[in-house]
Amino acid sequence: EIEIWPKVAPDSSDITVSVSLGAAAQQEATLASNPINLVFQVANNNWDAAQTVTVTGVNDDVADGDVTFAVDVTVSGDANYAGKLVPGGGVDMVNDDNDVASLVVARVTGNTG
Repeated sequence: EIEIWPKVAPDSSDITVSVSLGAAAQQEATLASNPINLVFQVANNNWDAAQTVTVTGVNDDVADGDVTFAVDVTVSGDANYAGKLVPGGGVDMVNDDNDVASLVVARVTGNTG
């Protein structure tokens, strides 16, 4: 999970934060929808309330090691925030690999000889 909230009150308009996964990242993780748009509203005075985005790792059945991927974050709306870059352009996350390359060897039932 990641939490996002503005540090400074917007001047006059809402702040929209778009959270998304690029094509490569979609091989490693999912979001409830892609993109997810979070709106921090001036009128409702919720501009400083943290909003949570759940990022779920994909189990790919491939022993590819732990894979780092980026969750992209862009901002629009209020002039104080529109076009501002999130440090690094987003959040780096890791999909922990739980797969091990192995063979299955099983005895076939019945006569062997």
